[in-house]
Amino acid sequence: MNGFYFTDRCRRILQLAWGHANRLGHEYVSPDHILLGLISDGEGVGATALVRLGVDLAALQADLESRLVVRAPRAPQGDLPFTSSAKRVFELAMVEARDLDHKIVGSEHLLLAMLGSKAEHATEVLHESGLSRDRVREEIWRVLGGVVPLKPSEASGIERTLPADRQLHSASSPGRTARRAILLSSLALVVAIVAFVVALHRR
Repeated sequence: MNGFYFTDRCRRILQLAWGHANRLGHEYVSPDHILLGLISDGEGVGATALVRLGVDLAALQADLESRLVVRAPRAPQGDLPFTSSAKRVFELAMVEARDLDHKIVGSEHLLLAMLGSKAEHATEVLHESGLSRDRVREEIWRVLGGVVPLKPSEASGIERTLPADRQLHSASSPGRTARRAILLSSLALVVAIVAFVVALHRR
């Protein structure tokens, strides 16, 4: 996946997203279900950042579910297809990881991707909770114990630091320009998503 891989927590969030889709009687997994999965997991960096920013996760879930059409619950299925907007969230999550100099795609990158896209009701409820991508990005770095400029585009010449026990999240600098060129290829992103989904189904 061009130097990126997804955390076990990401896999758990996707499994929870499938569960919410089945519970709501939906035949697909959208960004709305992904956000519900992130909320239900409740322990990742993304959820922790939301709580630290004053978001009530239970209220956020209730608000989101109130906007969704509920049908008769489906028998549990693990192979529901992702919507095009959900796939877009995965693409943007990899871009967010790259911009934060992370080699791991975690719950925090999924959250930032939903804030930075037009991801249906998921984006609406996050913005209506007073959240912005820059504000959440800054809080994520606080959760990780690091220091980062508010906008990655302004980070040139400014050192970003993480404590030793968080170095797993940091990308090494050599070859960074080449990796960016590759990662910006939409084809490479699509291949990475497909590989991720296949790996999930094999678990």
